[in-house]
Amino acid sequence: MSILGLDLGGTRLKAIWWKTDSHTIIEQTAVDLPNTTLPVFLEAVQSLASKRTFSAIGVGIPGTLDKPRENVVFVPNLSGWGIVPLKKLLQEQYQVPVVLENDANLAALAEYQIGAGKGTCGIVLLTLGTGIGGGVVIDGNVLTGAKGGGAELGHYCIDPNGPPCNCGSNGCLEVYTGRDGIIRRGAEKHPGRANWTPLDWSN
Repeated sequence: MSILGLDLGGTRLKAIWWKTDSHTIIEQTAVDLPNTTLPVFLEAVQSLASKRTFSAIGVGIPGTLDKPRENVVFVPNLSGWGIVPLKKLLQEQYQVPVVLENDANLAALAEYQIGAGKGTCGIVLLTLGTGIGGGVVIDGNVLTGAKGGGAELGHYCIDPNGPPCNCGSNGCLEVYTGRDGIIRRGAEKHPGRANWTPLDWSN
């Protein structure tokens, strides 16, 4: 029996097929996304799902979910999502159980169970990419907070008068240290290279 695991990022969708009885990876791949709207995401999932059979789906989302983990509530760095009943959409499409969770929460839980945090009483993890994510595990329990965003460390305000963030606040950690924030600050310091992309940083 295998599980299809999906990790949605700001520019690509990563996939893994995990064999549950032997705890081994069968295959892993990634699909670059022209944009991160919901229709593009669902089309990419369909393309990946056609590659192999699976008995369940797990999805890591770069944002907050409601308490029952059925609906995506807010994804600040993805365009055009809003509140999405993603669990229902995927279950109806593929007729298998679906689990949704914040991507950084999943990363923290994995490190706690089988990685760097194994054997500890808790772990705090930061994910660095398009945005800044965070996951906190205490005594085996993932800290989610009352509204699902308790460990969104990238959206802790460090300067109330700072630049606007995609979450609607100002001066969040992510504005300064996320990929887009670093590019923005680089472009401000070097106006002649305002069209830098992440691939240009080595030049």
